[in-house]
Amino acid sequence: MLCGKGESMMLRNPYPKGCNLEVGELTAEVVFRIDEGLPYFEGHFPGNPIVPAVTQIGWILVAVEAWRGRPLERYRLSRFKFVLPLRPDVFVRVALEQKGDRYAVRVFSNDELCCSGNVSVLG
Repeated sequence: MLCGKGESMMLRNPYPKGCNLEVGELTAEVVFRIDEGLPYFEGHFPGNPIVPAVTQIGWILVAVEAWRGRPLERYRLSRFKFVLPLRPDVFVRVALEQKGDRYAVRVFSNDELCCSGNVSVLG
């Protein structure tokens, strides 16, 4: 069941506790703060912590699944670019725009673009 316009849905790991996906007509987003104590930063990298790309992709996939109301069984990631590192103690916004079976996604840190790409649902 697709999460409808004006609805909010609680998100699971790898999001920090208490994160909600806010859904519009063809857009959805989640805003949250990442603190240095979160497990994403363990060993990545001591003295210069950044959120790993795989964690950012995890955030995106969980948000798409929540919006669709079911797991992504088959999907394709394309055109992903990681242009700025995500550091601790910032506000993050994961923004999605639905375009048919494709979701254009962007990850922002304090309103600066850090990551963008597409998730296409297959089959």
